[in-house]
Amino acid sequence: MKLHHIELFLAVANHGNVTRAAEALHVTPSSISHQMRSLEKECGARLYRKVAGGIQLTEQGAVWLRKFKKGLSGMRAPTNGENGGAATGAPRGLRVGATYGAAAAILPSLFRLYRRRHPHTAITIRSGDTRLLERMLRTSEVDIALVTSPSRCASLDAEPFAEDEIVAFAAAPHAMARKRAVTLRELARAPLIVREGERTASVTSQVVKKLKRQGLKPDIVMRCDRPDAVRSSVEKGLGMGVASRAMVADWTKHGRLKAIAVPELGVRLNRCIAYRRDGSLPAEAQEFLAILRARRSCSGLSVEGAARAKSPHNGPRGNGLDPPLTR
Repeated sequence: MKLHHIELFLAVANHGNVTRAAEALHVTPSSISHQMRSLEKECGARLYRKVAGGIQLTEQGAVWLRKFKKGLSGMRAPTNGENGGAATGAPRGLRVGATYGAAAAILPSLFRLYRRRHPHTAITIRSGDTRLLERMLRTSEVDIALVTSPSRCASLDAEPFAEDEIVAFAAAPHAMARKRAVTLRELARAPLIVREGERTASVTSQVVKKLKRQGLKPDIVMRCDRPDAVRSSVEKGLGMGVASRAMVADWTKHGRLKAIAVPELGVRLNRCIAYRRDGSLPAEAQEFLAILRARRSCSGLSVEGAARAKSPHNGPRGNGLDPPLTR
């Protein structure tokens, strides 16, 4: 029995209407209906029927709703004539989502700490842009995620994690690599390799917009949809790139790339921890959330970020964040 099917059913029951549930979860009504049919097959019972203005739970649907509300782990089928069959599953493990930069530069050390405490717990990592990760959270494909642009979705909470500087980087033999810092004008004149996804603006596209607002025309020689493609192209000397300092620090360890500060840029990346608001965070994810919060308190947010972290929205509740960049 898939957890996200159960959570979709809880949303339908809560809204009393498939369409309203779909709108709240940012999915299509047909997708919910299809997945509800799959859940009904596994439950061996019809869970709801359509009525004027929405849906009405059947008697068996109400039984299963009570079961699901008791908790999404350790579920069992109704007994004593409630319904036949059983619903059991293997341990969930830790399921984490992260933007590409966080997955490469931040999560490995945190996973090492988690594995020392829980050596037998399986870890699954999913990477993508923030909008994709939020969809994975809503459908329970992941339980917790590091994102950079919480969308104020009603079903999700977000809290600050860390702020990161945006820097340029170039191959070690590149002329710019000899500089510790470059101006916006120098950055605009250099051949740039930028990351641009289909769903949302990337850090590099935001930097390009900043250059254009300053009346500068960036020399974009290549566009890529993944950060590893940008890194590889820059490493081969095809141009310069722009990314978070944390990501670039991971890339420069081998010495083939060099980080270059851009003091005039004034663009920072605000990373946030996101999770579902319904209180369904499994024990594995709760433990990892504690590790993230401990790392946050040690890493030192900016004054603004720390103030938000100490606010009542420090969760799991609320999302009072200003929209930051999206990578």
